[in-house]
Amino acid sequence: MFSDDFGVPWYEEYTTRPWGHVLNGMISAVWGLCDLAAIAPETGADSLAAQGLRSLELRCEHFDLGWWSAYCVGENTVRVASIQYHGMHIAQLRALEKRTGSRLIADLATRFESYRRDPVNRIRNALKMVGRNTEESGQTVPQDRGVASATAR
Repeated sequence: MFSDDFGVPWYEEYTTRPWGHVLNGMISAVWGLCDLAAIAPETGADSLAAQGLRSLELRCEHFDLGWWSAYCVGENTVRVASIQYHGMHIAQLRALEKRTGSRLIADLATRFESYRRDPVNRIRNALKMVGRNTEESGQTVPQDRGVASATAR
């Protein structure tokens, strides 16, 4: 687990510097902790799963680029998700919503679905993927919006 500059814990898929929070990795970690809590409640995995879900809710806005999902949000870069990872994000978020009942997670999945339906967004994503080999996405890391904006959606 890693805590970002604002103290929000994150279960990292990759342990690298500079750090980068990977959305599908965090969701998978939360699922695993939910599964562990179900079969071995004495492990305390339920509190780790709840902490992970809260972190996702606090940081979900950072993965919403306003037209597509981010694969990774890091210290100084944002990587746009490929169309395959964008679809995976939607499926994972929907499954997590069903498992936890999180309205914030449901809202994020709904926005990501609407982005995927827009042909302009799909073309924009394809162009970003072509340019990825020579330059990162060009997106900037969102400023911390804090708990208030995360709970307002």
